This record gives sequence, C-alpha cells and structure tokens, in this order.
Amino acid sequence: MRAIAASFALMICATASGSPLDRNTAGVLPLLGVTDAHPGVIMSNPATIGWLNRGWNLYIEGRGKLSTLKFSRKSIDENGNEFAEGSDRTATLAPSGTILAHWLDDNFFLAVGADIPVSEKWPSGSLTKYHTDGGYLQRIAPVSFAAGFRIGGRLSFAGRVSYKITRVSSSFAIDTALAGGSSGIAALCGGMPCGVENPLAAERHSIVARTERSLDLDNLTFSGGAILRTFKGVAHRSWFVGFSYQGEDFSKISTRGNATIQRAESLGGGTDTGEVEVTFGMPQEVNIGVRGPISQSLDITAQYRVRTLSQHGSLEYRYLDRDLPDRIIRHRGFDTVSGLTLGVQLTESTRYRYYQHGETLYFQQEKPFRFGVNLNWEQAAINKRSTSTQQVWPWSLGLASTAILNIGPKVKIEGSYSLTYFPSVTVTNSGYSPQETIECVDSEYDYEKCAVLRDGLNGPSAAGQYQHFGHDFRLGLRLSF
Repeated sequence: MRAIAASFALMICATASGSPLDRNTAGVLPLLGVTDAHPGVIMSNPATIGWLNRGWNLYIEGRGKLSTLKFSRKSIDENGNEFAEGSDRTATLAPSGTILAHWLDDNFFLAVGADIPVSEKWPSGSLTKYHTDGGYLQRIAPVSFAAGFRIGGRLSFAGRVSYKITRVSSSFAIDTALAGGSSGIAALCGGMPCGVENPLAAERHSIVARTERSLDLDNLTFSGGAILRTFKGVAHRSWFVGFSYQGEDFSKISTRGNATIQRAESLGGGTDTGEVEVTFGMPQEVNIGVRGPISQSLDITAQYRVRTLSQHGSLEYRYLDRDLPDRIIRHRGFDTVSGLTLGVQLTESTRYRYYQHGETLYFQQEKPFRFGVNLNWEQAAINKRSTSTQQVWPWSLGLASTAILNIGPKVKIEGSYSLTYFPSVTVTNSGYSPQETIECVDSEYDYEKCAVLRDGLNGPSAAGQYQHFGHDFRLGLRLSF
C-alpha cells in the first residue's frame, strides 16, 4: 500500500527549483546596454552592429557567474513541530562565452558566431536533497546568424536566429514515507517509525536529458531590435533610443534522456532505469532604453526590462517506461518581473570644434579608455512560500562596472564585474507542508484537500533563512580587420 501511495504522489509531486537562465547582458552591464554600440549585445539586440566599425570585426568574450547561498533550514514533523536541521554554505560557478564575427558596410550588416549562455546550476547536499541534490539546465547556441540594415545614419534594425542545444541534469530525493500519509509515517524504518525526512525512506531520482539534433522550431531562438538616433543635446551630441525583444522559444522545449531511480531502503531498495522526457518553457524578454549626453565627456543611460519568468514555471518529467512513475511536475513558482537600470559612462569619442574660412566644423577622436557604472534593480521573482534551497530570488540590487582599453587602432580589451545583492529571506510559513500532504493522502486524494499536491508544494518543509549573492565577471577582446 505504501509503495502504491508513494507512486501516486510521485506522479503529481512538484518542487520549487533554481532560477531560470540569467537575464541578458544588454542593460545589466555598463557600455553594453540596448542603445550601446557593442558586439557583446548582438545576441539580444543585433541592431547594435549598425553602429560598430565598418568591415570585418571579431569579438571573443569569456564570462562567469558565481552564486553563493548561505542558509539555515528547519524541518517540520507530522505534528507541526519544528527542528533545526543545521546550516550550510554553497557556491556554484557557471562559465560561459561568445565568439562572433560581424561585418558592416554603408547600409547592410551581418554577424555569425556561437554562444554559450550562463547555465543554471543547482546546489547539492544532505540539507537540500528534497528540493535539489545538484544538476544544471544549459542551453548552447553552436550557430547564430544576425542581419539587418542601417538607414541614413539615423536608424538600425536587425534580427537574429540561433540553433540551440538544451541539456538537463537533475537529481533530487522523494520522501516515500511522507508520500504514504499517516501509514507511511508510522511504518518502520530500521525498527523505528519512519517519520518525516528519514534517510531510509528517501528515494533518489537522477535524470540526464538533451534535445534531439534537428532543425525543429523548438530548437530555434530569436531576437530582434532597433536603435534610433534622435535629437542633439549637450555638445551637439545625439540621444539614442533602443528596443529589443528576445524570445527563447515560441513553444515548450522537449528533451529526452535516461532516468535512474534508487528505491528507498524502507521499500526494499533496488535501482530502476528507463527513458524520460523533460519538458519546460522559457521566458521572453523586452528591453527599452535611452542614452544621451550630460556633458562633453559623459553619457547617462536608463533602461527598463520585462521578463516573463512565469513561462518557465515548471519542469515536467514524464517517465516513458511502464515500471516507473508516470510523471513528476516540479513547479518553480516564478512570476513575470520588471527591472530598471540607471548608469553613467564615458563617451566613446571626444568632439572637437574648429573654424575654417568662417565656417564651424567638427571632428571626433576616439578615446583610449572608457569606463561606466550601472545600478540595477529587479523585482522579486518568487514569494517566500515558494523559496527553498534551490530557489532564492527576492528583489535584488546590483552594482556593475565596465572598462574598455584601446590597444592600438584595431585592438580593444575590456572587462566587467557585477555584484548583485539579494536581501535575506526568512521563511516561517513555508508552502511546503508535510501536514497538508499527509491530510491529502489520508483522504484518498480528495480534491478539496489536495491543493498542496496540485500546487507542487508537497514534501518536506523549506522553512529557514536564506542569503544569496551573485557575482558576474566578463573579459572581452575586439579585433578589427
């Protein structure tokens, strides 16, 4: 009976997960905004090519994201009593990179390259295993192509399409005693009642999957944008307005692979394997920004963005072998969020004025060094009830800087650093409720009493305190030919 109840609960169980793939570079880092002329923005706003150097150019970039999490977790037993489980620190490093060749003549431009975005990595450990025990979600674009037009030195617009390969690796544990309701809690684990979070009742799932190699629409991602030069301001320098849209996918992504399930010792142990299909959606992102002069050598920037993270609200694991559970839906609890970036940066060139034969003339000289600073704010992506060791995303405040150094007329080296602060989150009323899970199972899955299962909040509690920081690094090299 316990095994049947556990299998039923596994078919509809859900757990919060880590943050979706990180926000675009455009706008977060100074000098790489939606209105800036920078090859690092091509993947999100390809219209930037229209304002870069004419001829062929090569851009190589390496990035890294270090996420740290400090947490203390409490467990809640079947009677609602709280017990301190301990505290821990985790750190995950996600490297990424881009290589692009772009070309521009008077009116037409294009780019081709490859991109490895920042992957989503999930922490592991004994205190986190019921919400995550490690894994990642990675999307690689081995081939990308962008093209567009520039009209009269006033407007550029472009589109980009990329072929992407998706890889998913996920490990987590299921408390089969809790999934069995009151009878499962009272059953024996090593001669004692199992209770909640007994290691002998833990069933471990490990999934590895990837997209099939094909040119289906599911494997293509798109972006498009425009940059408009508007009126002149201080020192006869122009204001720019930029817009970009990035659609990871227009339909859900489907990956296939293998699943390994290590049965709980209290249920006899053993290992089952089989084929699994992992399905999920990805968010869309819209950016709009302005950039303009406040002095001869300084620009200010402002950018607003919206991300539909709710489209990445769940991961669905559908087991394709008869001996395995039908499916597991792991809801992630995301909402659509907005963010704002404000920045100040040195201009790319100095404008000089001189007089010749009674006529005022101007010329510009590129500066050997540029620097910029941005302040980034974003709304909370989930509420406290959905927070767990795998998903900590309250509102955030970040400070970012970028420096660019010219090494001769055809070579530039550059670097960026960003620190993102997330305020401490204290979860006292976790949405993950062992008591409601037991009540649902004991009612033989009465619809009115099983909201906790439908909402994906069954399983051990995630009550505790969480503190998260994010560090982003970037190094780039630009060559002109």
